[in-house]
Amino acid sequence: MIKIYEDNGLPFVDAYWLRERDYIQGSIGAEVARLLKDANPSWLVEQIEAPTMIPNHLVSAEYGEEDVFRTQDFTMKPETTNSSYEYANYLIEHQTIRPPLCVWQASKSYRRENDQVSTNVRLKEFYQQEFQCIYTSETKKDYHELVQPLAIYLSWLLGVETRVVPSDRLPRYSEKTLDIEAKTTHKWLEVCSISKRTDVPFKWGNKALLNTEFAFGLDRLTYVRMSKIRQEIQTKGRK
Repeated sequence: MIKIYEDNGLPFVDAYWLRERDYIQGSIGAEVARLLKDANPSWLVEQIEAPTMIPNHLVSAEYGEEDVFRTQDFTMKPETTNSSYEYANYLIEHQTIRPPLCVWQASKSYRRENDQVSTNVRLKEFYQQEFQCIYTSETKKDYHELVQPLAIYLSWLLGVETRVVPSDRLPRYSEKTLDIEAKTTHKWLEVCSISKRTDVPFKWGNKALLNTEFAFGLDRLTYVRMSKIRQEIQTKGRK
């Protein structure tokens, strides 16, 4: 990441960064689909792209005016969840599609973050890769169990140690949230969050739906992977 604008939360990135981020995104997309289908072959996994702006009434109540960039009618989306919900509902209502259904996006989101780029990779404009894994509330499978194989996979992908920890923040919409952290040279950095969400705003027939959300911070993942690669290059160069 390269600081050119005075605003610290708006860095530039180069072709090397873009190539690594694209690789990470593709790898995670394939791995999450594989894990879901191994757990239940009935999963339908759909990748989409929604507009950057979202109608104000669809923005989660978790975000106040101090958190988002908002106009009179629209908000620069702070996360991808609600637009993915809208698409999932569209599929279920207008096509012969039934849960379990996963709708995912990899796109930019926008929040009024503090400038902590170098230590926490907190950006005002950042990339998320979020999977909304929607299933009926009567489902007995606990998809939170996928957190451990995901942590192992991310350790391989990034080349660093990872760990699973309880989230330091439990949103109102979540029954349970776990984080995957990656070990950097200066701290453990959260790179993925897995939440059992109860805020799916539609039903399948008369059945309530739940959502296990897998949320990956693509900028942080890219930062960790590139830092590890550069560290290895420097180490080998000194030998």
